[in-house]
Amino acid sequence: MLIKFTVSNLLSFSEMITFSLEAGKILKHKNHINKVCGRHVLRGCSLFGANAAGKSNLLKALALVERMMINN
Repeated sequence: MLIKFTVSNLLSFSEMITFSLEAGKILKHKNHINKVCGRHVLRGCSLFGANAAGKSNLLKALALVERMMINN
């Protein structure tokens, strides 16, 4: 399970950016949260933002990591 993903110097991510699925401090909707290794993790997420914000590049970066893990 992917909990946190940090990327830098790839596509539109010149600076280090971290994408996290950890739940915030306010656990308002507890049925949307799983507890994994002592961490509160969201069951799912949505990716949204303005045009040219890097949404597709995030998916490309995740696909690149997946290919690297499979072909390693």
